[in-house]
Amino acid sequence: MGHLCLVPRLGAASTWEAPCSVWGSEGASMMEDSCRLSRDPGPCSGMLSRFFYNSSSMACETFHYGGCLGNGNNFYSEKECLQYCGAPQLWLYDKSLLKSSALSGFSKRWTVNTSVCPWDVISS
Repeated sequence: MGHLCLVPRLGAASTWEAPCSVWGSEGASMMEDSCRLSRDPGPCSGMLSRFFYNSSSMACETFHYGGCLGNGNNFYSEKECLQYCGAPQLWLYDKSLLKSSALSGFSKRWTVNTSVCPWDVISS
């Protein structure tokens, strides 16, 4: 699957190997843009607990999601949020490691394709 990169582990002093290719600014800007979006609860009235990446504090924070529409800065868990927005090294990886998933409405977000690169291997 191409070359392997040594990448710092999240929250650790060690590294891990991951397949990578420089697939350009397209992927980086796509991911960066989602992480820079403000939290958006959407127009529905649900009270689902979710996480968004606050680019000012550089941390994942909780918010209440209404259940529809919103934007791509919307994660089920803090771990998912940190792995996506708190790990810029993923922006250099082979695009096959990522997959697009539709949220309610018209928004999409990119996440790691765990069938190719499981998170427990990446962040353990």
